[in-house]
Amino acid sequence: MLFHFINVLLQVLLHKSHDLLQEEITLAIYNMASVDFDAFYSVFMPQFLNGCQGVDSNQRAVLARNFKLEQDLPSFTQSVQRLVNDLRYYRLCNSSLPTGTIKL
Repeated sequence: MLFHFINVLLQVLLHKSHDLLQEEITLAIYNMASVDFDAFYSVFMPQFLNGCQGVDSNQRAVLARNFKLEQDLPSFTQSVQRLVNDLRYYRLCNSSLPTGTIKL
């Protein structure tokens, strides 16, 4: 159940629907992930990345590789922000390509 909340909060960050609360949302994600970092990194992150629409498998692999397995708040926050920014960037690039250019 906890992973559903984290998923919703990450989606909120991705869609910028509550952009003024970005720091608080990232802190909430950290607090939920810190309950069991091992499960967060080994179970949630792969499931989250596999469920991401608008990116191909190579881009998912890069996102997974770039998400550092940090457990301190500043580093974790930086990883979440990088993940969100990179995912937005990939989606923007992929959506601007002609249909059929990449296989999503």
